[in-house]
Amino acid sequence: MARRPPPPLHRHDPRLVRREAPHVPAIPPKLREDIGLNPAAIHALWTLRQLGAIDGPAADRTALLAAHAALRHPSAGVRMNAVKALPRDAATLAAVTLGIYLLVYTPMKRTSHLSTLVGAVPGALPAVIGWAAARGDIAVGGWTIFAIVFLWQIPHFMALAWMYREDYGAAGFPMLPVVDPSGQRAGHQALLYSAALLPVSLLPSYVGISGTLYLALALVLSIALLGLSILFGVRRSDSAARALFFGSIIYLPLVWAAMIVTH
Repeated sequence: MARRPPPPLHRHDPRLVRREAPHVPAIPPKLREDIGLNPAAIHALWTLRQLGAIDGPAADRTALLAAHAALRHPSAGVRMNAVKALPRDAATLAAVTLGIYLLVYTPMKRTSHLSTLVGAVPGALPAVIGWAAARGDIAVGGWTIFAIVFLWQIPHFMALAWMYREDYGAAGFPMLPVVDPSGQRAGHQALLYSAALLPVSLLPSYVGISGTLYLALALVLSIALLGLSILFGVRRSDSAARALFFGSIIYLPLVWAAMIVTH
């Protein structure tokens, strides 16, 4: 004789009550204000702790924050595992990138025009992370690519900041064209970093990561970008800034394409 199926459980049956989440110690209010529960920020701190860059009481506080992130934000745990799966050099750079972006650059955007220079560091480090992940080390070729991206960002963002200086000012972001409405300092910055980019962009041919054809193409592209920066520095107009902005957008993928094709 077939057994009868058990009767369905009532919705108030104790067996249907979900287990409570594990207890997590309370975060001190001051620590919550300083860092909050942003999973990306906690992830960066936790990775730095795992790499030995944070120790002592700071390490204990970081472990506490990571526990909160793992329980309340599962995606943070996924990102932690992804970083720990990278080679050590790449994982270290990834942690440094996140740390600078979240803990230095982000709060600095509302206090100083130097945030553009600071933000250019985490903006350029992903290129080195890719190099380290692919090759297992950080060699001169990786730092050459970092230098190209770092220097390129300054004329690019000076042009962008000039075009939207009124919006930045209204939002409370002290970009250089907001601090100096004449645009003279923004023009000087664009010109200075474009001039520095010209010889640096040629280095891949000398360190063995691209060929002679790249050297010629990078020289032409960098001279063109320098010319647009000079035009912006002299005119300090929206049209000159727009030309520099779109010229910089075209510049970088063409440099990468030339580097790949002539490798």
